[in-house]
Order: sequence, then C-alpha cells, then structure tokens
Amino acid sequence: MGIVNLVQAFDAQYFEKLNLVASENVSSANVRYALQSDLNHRYAIPPEGQRDPAIWDYPNQSTIHKIIAETEDIACELFHAKKADTSPLSGNQIAAIMLSSLLEQGDTFLSVGPKCGGHFTTEKLAQERGYNRIDLPYDLDVGSIDVEQTADIVAQTGAKLIFLDASMILFPYPVRELREALGDDVIISYDASHTLGMIAGKAFQSPLEEGADFLHGSTHKSLWGPQKGIILSAQSPENSKIAAKVFSSIVPLFVSNAHPHHIAALGIALEESRDYGAQFAQNTVRNARILGDTLKKHGVEVCFPERGYTECHQIIVKIGTKAEGQDAFRKLESANINVNAISVPFSSSDEYGLRIGLSEITRRGIVGEETLKIGTLIADAIQNKRPIEEIRNDVIHISRAHKDIHYTNSETTIVPQQPSLVRHPKI
Repeated sequence: MGIVNLVQAFDAQYFEKLNLVASENVSSANVRYALQSDLNHRYAIPPEGQRDPAIWDYPNQSTIHKIIAETEDIACELFHAKKADTSPLSGNQIAAIMLSSLLEQGDTFLSVGPKCGGHFTTEKLAQERGYNRIDLPYDLDVGSIDVEQTADIVAQTGAKLIFLDASMILFPYPVRELREALGDDVIISYDASHTLGMIAGKAFQSPLEEGADFLHGSTHKSLWGPQKGIILSAQSPENSKIAAKVFSSIVPLFVSNAHPHHIAALGIALEESRDYGAQFAQNTVRNARILGDTLKKHGVEVCFPERGYTECHQIIVKIGTKAEGQDAFRKLESANINVNAISVPFSSSDEYGLRIGLSEITRRGIVGEETLKIGTLIADAIQNKRPIEEIRNDVIHISRAHKDIHYTNSETTIVPQQPSLVRHPKI
C-alpha cells in the first residue's frame, strides 16, 4: 500500500471518531506548520560557552537561538519559573534526567505508586540505577497524598526527593503542605506531563509558586504542543546548585540536537496557551465533570463523585474485572470512541476500568450539551443499550460537526491537506 497511503488513510479516519485519550491532544495549523518547516531538517546547538567544547559549530543558528529564547521566556512567564530548558525530547527522557541528576546510587526517594496512578517508568529507572524508591502514602478514600505520613517516611529514611509522577491525576498535589512539612532540604520535582495545559490556563495549581523546585514533563497532553519535553525550575542555575546540576546534565549527556522544529512548535503552542489557555482549561474541567455526572446518572461508576470527579482534564471509570474492563474498551473502540483501558488507581482491590480525557474534544469546540450526549453514548456502548453500529453513526455525526479547532488564531483545519503524490517512472 505504501507508507504515504497508510498515513493518508490514518488521517482520513479522524472525523469518524472522538478521541478521549487523556495523554493526547490536537494541535493548531500554526503548530503543524512549524513541525513541517525547514527547521525539521536542522540542528539546534547551544552557543559557544554554553555547550560541551567537543560539540562542533553549526551554521544558521541565530534565528534558531531566538526561537529557543522566546519559547523559554514564554514558558517561564506561564509557569512562574526562573529557568526553562526546551532541549529534552520526551517525558520519559526527562524522568531519567531528573533522577540521575538529583540522586546517587543508593539514595532514597518517594514517588507515586502504581496503585495511585504513578507512571511505570519511574520504578524501572529506580531498579536499573540502584535508587531506593518508596511509594508515596495516599489516603485512598479521597485520592490524595497523606502529608503527615510522607514527612514521617522522609524522616525515617532520609529520602532526598519527592517525585510527583502520576499519569492518572485528578486533583492537585498538596505541594504547599509538603513543602511546609518537609522543609527546604527535600527536593520536590513535579511531573506535569498531564497537567501543563491546565496549569498554564490557571485552572489547576501553580506548583513552582507553591514550593516545588522543578516542574517538567511532556508537552502534548492537556497542553496542545508537539511530542516534546520541557524542564522548568523555581530558582536559576546561578542561585541553585541543584538547578545547575540538572540543566548542565541535559546537553550532551541526554540530548545533542534539541530538534528546533519541535521547539518552535512548542513556542507557538505556549503563545496560544498564554492567549486562550484560561478559557480552554475551564471548559475542559467543565466537560470532565459533565461527563462524570452523565455517566453516573446512567449507572456507570466514576471515581470520587463526592469531589466532583476531578479538577483536571481526566476522569476514571470503574468497570470490574480485567476482562470486563477490556470488553468495555473494545466496545467503545468499535463505536469509534477512543479511551484507555486501565487498572483503576486508588482502589484496594484489583479493579479495571477506563481513563477518559476531555482535552482534545474540548479543543474541537465540544462543550456542555454535546458532552452530555457523548456521555450517554459511552454508557449505551458499555451497557449494551443500543447496537454498536447505531452508536458509531451518532459518534460520526458529532465528530463531523466539529472539524475546526478552537483557542487559536491560526487556520482551523485539523488535519493538514494531503500531499500530492509524485509518481516516478520505473527505471
């Protein structure tokens, strides 16, 4: 069939589906333009004096350096940071950067455990590099970190780092309370891969202002940037030894070329977030709560109804056994509704269910009444109330009605125009 044809086929299905995957979003025409620009073929190399002496000189760096500087300035403004670095390529890479910079072999740190939504990478990194990782204690009834128990564990173990790394996060972390309980010597590193867009939109929390030392993560989830990474710090490297150690380790230990097309795309996404992020973030939370309410009314169990289900872009649905959870996932996929099948966090038993994210459909202009309709379609599919074919047709109707993206000044087409194919004669 050919790879280009496969890509075209993949793009062509977009307006047949509704994507409710919490770790995905959709970017604007301007962000996509940056990704396919000539920057895609070029290197981004730090200036002399800011790079390892072994790294060669490269041409055409002046404009690239301006793009990087402006992007990092906007990031510092949005997230109240003193220093930003857009060199990292992914969230997973950042986890390796942070842990290797802040810990020595044998050091103890606390992170979010798998039963409370923690990311799978952290435990693997700790095992590989000889760190002693301990689960952060949670009050499972409310889905929040137990600050008093955390302080006790830190005092008993001499833990150096609190690594806040959940991939399923519903409510803000008690960052301010952790800082007060732990003092200034324990490092707090906040992985905001899922929440950067919500933080930028002032609808969640402001970790660096509340006492975190670092804020970092991937940039394509609730933030609508490219698949990229960013690290920010509350203190400049000139005033903080730990910040200096982190930022000096990135190039060349983990990154040589920082991919300037991704940095430019991230900069554009941050400009859009600065201008439109507050409205987007508020509507995303509103959508998530509407979806939670709708599912609950249809007899679907959603975590933490007493707390309004979420303060973020995602909700967690309980289904039952692993087989039942995967069955619900497959029914929704057949109905053209994309979600994640998961092991349910904050549960004392082995329950399985769904992680549902509202960022992408919110950016497509869906809010309020149509979100309620989507909730009904989800319930109908997993409860076998209607034939999947009927539900799929309703999904297609909703999706085709929302071909524009919102919260941007750029052109509104979601899927780029397909390239004309040049067919070469056989030789």
